[in-house]
Amino acid sequence: MSIQPHDYALARATAEQLRQEAWQELWRDADAVWARVSHDAAERLARSGNRWRVRLAAHRARRERTRLVCG
Repeated sequence: MSIQPHDYALARATAEQLRQEAWQELWRDADAVWARVSHDAAERLARSGNRWRVRLAAHRARRERTRLVCG
């Protein structure tokens, strides 16, 4: 039983196809991770902005009450 030249060509073509599929899967997964991280970051940024607005409003209200009480 000997290996024929066309077996090498088939093996090489199969290996190339598997490599291409692996790269495509890697980039597809990387794109999915990037999209999820970007979405999470945008949500965190929005929540942070909301917290700062609430804190600033509370600070202004305290300052206004202090100004009214202390004259």
